[in-house]
Amino acid sequence: MTGPRADSLRVNLPYLMGVYAAVNAVRDAYLVVDGPQCVSFKAEHVASKHDWRSSLLDSSGFHRIVLTGTTFDSVTFGREEMLSRLLKSVARRPDAGVVMVSCLTMCGLTGVQYDRLIRPLAAETGKPFMELGCDSLDEDWLDGYAAFWEAVARSITLEAGRKEGAVALVGHLMDRNEGDQTGNVGELERMLGGLSLDLVAAWPSGGRYRDLARAAEVSAVVSLPYARQAAKTLAARLGVPLIETGLPFGLEASARWLRAVAEPLGRAKAAERFIDGELRSAAPALEWAVPQVFLNRRLLYVGDPHLFEGVCEMAAMLGARVETAAVVSRRGRLGPLARALKRPALEEPQESVFLDAALGRAPYDLCVSNNVGWQFLGSQAGPVMEFGFPSCFHHCLASRPFLGFRGALNFADRMAEHLMAARMREVAGRRCRPPASARARPEAR
Repeated sequence: MTGPRADSLRVNLPYLMGVYAAVNAVRDAYLVVDGPQCVSFKAEHVASKHDWRSSLLDSSGFHRIVLTGTTFDSVTFGREEMLSRLLKSVARRPDAGVVMVSCLTMCGLTGVQYDRLIRPLAAETGKPFMELGCDSLDEDWLDGYAAFWEAVARSITLEAGRKEGAVALVGHLMDRNEGDQTGNVGELERMLGGLSLDLVAAWPSGGRYRDLARAAEVSAVVSLPYARQAAKTLAARLGVPLIETGLPFGLEASARWLRAVAEPLGRAKAAERFIDGELRSAAPALEWAVPQVFLNRRLLYVGDPHLFEGVCEMAAMLGARVETAAVVSRRGRLGPLARALKRPALEEPQESVFLDAALGRAPYDLCVSNNVGWQFLGSQAGPVMEFGFPSCFHHCLASRPFLGFRGALNFADRMAEHLMAARMREVAGRRCRPPASARARPEAR
């Protein structure tokens, strides 16, 4: 394996991409970013490309991502009056449920006190305002996503009374408003319903900012990996139990998740009944496909570190194996299953290192990759199933979750479809070849 080239890109995404994904999941949230024109370009990677149902950008020009246009030339000028006017005009938008302000690092270093600017505006406009810290140069998209929800957990007004059996789900990665992610929320709500629990607040669910305040009604907070600190802050503010769980991605992970939620709430028997019914339903669907489609298939994975663990576990259950992986994240986020791989995943590798590792073991039967990995690899490593954030070519018009018990079957279904399509192309290629006599060299005819 050769060493990294000096000009090689890191396989990761910037902080603001995660912030924008979070803003995208709250339909009336506005974000004012103190920074240059490039601030808006990142929004274009979420709106329309990754999420066909995004409202971040609007053809009328009233985008939910608003930039100040500060440049390297103007960053040292006095901007507070301009910022106050801009924030006030955004808050006066009739569809603005909350206004957040953030900045690029170069603007944050000039010492603008954004919190002091927004304090009087909240009283004047009657709209909630929040400050989101500027992006650190050593943080990435998952840090940005978590920072958004931590700001919400610190600032949101919580006044409603408590309801028995009501729970909040904090830390789901709702990176778009299409059927895969809305389906995920629906599937998790169904699973909680199997424990006679009422999901009154999912952070996020694609709803409005005021819907998040229903978390005040809950008697427990269930924490998922994408916003741990926000879940801790919310549970502490409400004085209710915090239940930290893994991601219910895959049949085994879904069963673990349900047990983890049920045990502290005294619903263990209900969990076992629900799990038994789900597994009895799922097993026949996989019975033929495991030996005929999945057995001994070699996979490559590129994407989210939390989803990676589920991919490894599902592949093992189906008789396949993950040979090579690159996680689009800074170091330190891999779970125990991922760390136990004989060939460990590359964490935030440079492009040249990743390509050397990936192509050294190619071809794979299937490359499960987000669009970042696809741009590096193309089709040279094997057939690609686009999955994760961002996905520019795979979209979900109908409800099709990938989390939970039903989501595990949907994910296996997608993998099977791509594996069989690759087999079909291979067979078609053999049948379309001309006979041996026609392939002979011209001088031999």
